[in-house]
Amino acid sequence: MKRSLVLIIIAACLAGGCAKKHLSPALTLVDDAGRRVALPALPRRVVSLGPSITETVYALGQQDRLVGVTSWCNYPPEASRKTVVGDAASFNPERLLALDPDLVILAGTAQSPALVRLEALGIPALVLDPRTPDDIIADIELVGRALGAGPRADSLAAAMRTSLGRLRDSAELVPVGLRPTVFAEIGATPLFAAGPRSFLGQMIALAGGRVVPEDLPQDYAAVNPERVIGQDPDVILVLHPMAARGDVIARIGWSRIAAVRTGRVHDGIDLDIVLRPGPRFLRGVGQLRMIIDGRRP
Repeated sequence: MKRSLVLIIIAACLAGGCAKKHLSPALTLVDDAGRRVALPALPRRVVSLGPSITETVYALGQQDRLVGVTSWCNYPPEASRKTVVGDAASFNPERLLALDPDLVILAGTAQSPALVRLEALGIPALVLDPRTPDDIIADIELVGRALGAGPRADSLAAAMRTSLGRLRDSAELVPVGLRPTVFAEIGATPLFAAGPRSFLGQMIALAGGRVVPEDLPQDYAAVNPERVIGQDPDVILVLHPMAARGDVIARIGWSRIAAVRTGRVHDGIDLDIVLRPGPRFLRGVGQLRMIIDGRRP
């Protein structure tokens, strides 16, 4: 089916006199889903299906190519003036097709419904799925190659790797067992938390903390409130809009937790830089470090 579609497109293009475009050297990339993505020419019209992707395109100075975004793409502020094709979970195919994109960049996996729909529509798609800080930097380089901004991407990536190395060196000065324990709450009903292997957990480790519980079965999982009391974290981060600092402090039995007793329950954190795996994640680490070091009241 897919091969037939490709042959039809090639035949139509030859008939329409656009053979030169397809005879030009193709750019072939391997995305985070392990897919080989062949682009016949440098994309001129790009759609981003993720806030961190939109931030990356702007960081690379390629915003003029960006014709579509999601309703969640709010940084930089001017991104909100781009055409919205959907939210972070789905897109409107008619609206997207009307933009005539050469490339769609999305966050997900090879099984993501959005990717399946894009492939059915015959639109080239690049999948990003960063799981670690190093993956984020590698994806910035990947997007840079896709958009013809390789030198700028390489420069940004080099600076970020230098900063990341310094953060790692600093964090490693304190033995893991002596680091403040951190409960990172990302949902209240049910109580949901980040584990140490999650992207957020890795950011907290870079900021000098140690995520608890340490044995969550997934990167993010539901947690029994009694278990949090037993873990007695030094710091509690409220990283969602469903509860505030006062709600956490008022929970039954939580007054016994060290973070509550010492006033180290924190809300009002900039979730966009802490939860988005994009070019601003190092700023997120800096904000978390201030909290974990006790420099933020």
